[in-house]
Amino acid sequence: KMIWLAEPWTFHNYMVLFIKEEYWYVWMLIGVYLAIPIINTFIQKYKMKGVEYFLIVWIFIMILNTLGYYPFYQLKIEYFGGYLGFLLLGYWVSNKKFNISDKKLMLIGFLICLICIFIQVNRIVTLSPITGKITYYGYLSIVTAIESAGLYMAFRYFTSYCESNIESFSNKIYSL
Repeated sequence: KMIWLAEPWTFHNYMVLFIKEEYWYVWMLIGVYLAIPIINTFIQKYKMKGVEYFLIVWIFIMILNTLGYYPFYQLKIEYFGGYLGFLLLGYWVSNKKFNISDKKLMLIGFLICLICIFIQVNRIVTLSPITGKITYYGYLSIVTAIESAGLYMAFRYFTSYCESNIESFSNKIYSL
């Protein structure tokens, strides 16, 4: 018998590792893709107000998850419901009309992302020596959600800014 990671190396153990642990995101993506027609109908009926309502509930659950009080942990609903929020967050950032210039929105997005990266690194540096393992906020934390929204905003409004300012240095970088 071959031993790998203190477990007998069997086809079943390999498939569990391959399907459940290494490629967990594939099942999450399948769930999100299957939900797109439902979300599309929801958005058509309730417009941006419905998306904002969903995001408020989702953000509340993300805060609970970040604090360690995730109410649906035993149901494993986070693989479907939790990641679905990122899809709607991207939709909201893409379609929300802000009364700020694209350049300012780009800079705000980069700043938000950098602040969240600092928070993540601070958590790793301060808690990892105490716990003896790398301790970071998971994918379903409010810090990660805000960080991804900031990064998405930065790139989304960077492209808008570059496309409207053809003579700028940024457009030359964007054109590459």
